[in-house]
Amino acid sequence: TRLQGDWSSDVCSSDLEDRPVLEGFADLVSETDAGLLVVDFKTAPGRSSSDQYLLQVASYAYALQAATGRTVDRVVVSYLAADGTTEESLEGGRLESAIAEVLGAA
Repeated sequence: TRLQGDWSSDVCSSDLEDRPVLEGFADLVSETDAGLLVVDFKTAPGRSSSDQYLLQVASYAYALQAATGRTVDRVVVSYLAADGTTEESLEGGRLESAIAEVLGAA
């Protein structure tokens, strides 16, 4: 795993403590003063399930933390549409709860 500034379309995977292999593509991972920021862009028409997408980026946060030992401060799902962009994010306790939910489902 490599982290130097911003990078995108890289694989982050983690196979730790008898957990299943987790693999995915983060659209954007950036370093901030507070920790890593993970962004996933959605371009499909409509928003099918924001909870599903937030759990997806929470799983990226878990994998990044496990693989790098660095803190993920915030995850963002950015919905791109012709009529504008909206975002949802998780950080702090909400992010920790989402990661726990992901691990409970594994």
